[in-house]
Amino acid sequence: MKRYLHYLGIALLFTTFSCNNSSTESKESLTKAIKNLEKELFSSKKEIAKEKAKKIVNLYCEYVDKKPETKEAPEYLLKAADVAMHTNQEVRAMDLLNKIQKDYPSFEEIDIAIFLCGHLYEDYFKNLKQAKIYYNKVINEYPNSQFSDDAKSAIDNLGLTPEQMLKKFMEKNKNKQ
Repeated sequence: MKRYLHYLGIALLFTTFSCNNSSTESKESLTKAIKNLEKELFSSKKEIAKEKAKKIVNLYCEYVDKKPETKEAPEYLLKAADVAMHTNQEVRAMDLLNKIQKDYPSFEEIDIAIFLCGHLYEDYFKNLKQAKIYYNKVINEYPNSQFSDDAKSAIDNLGLTPEQMLKKFMEKNKNKQ
């Protein structure tokens, strides 16, 4: 019985965190549901409710599963990762960002996905070595990206506390004068 519950738990985890939720909803009604929920979630300055956040992430993923070839697919994955990241679903955010890199290597905003992987490794998973790898990837592969300078700064400040960063900034400004 314990073994059965263990396997059931694993199956539920895969079902919950996968982007392969099957649904009978049509693609059009999915798009409409996404737009309505986005409007509801992002028009307010209040914190996003966790259940609604999970729902929008699932809708984005469902859309991608049904229409992976559309230009919206990687955009929705990036939005899903952003919502997941800001609602304490860091592992799911990382999975979504990695899916963008794997399935949509020519996505025009892939540099953002790579940078956010570095950010997740740095701030949430506390894996500075892995964070540096992603930041360097942005710098080396996308030198003209708006995130290239941010990645350089992130590397310069890896492992520093906010107090240490402030002190470093103050000293740098002092030396400029």
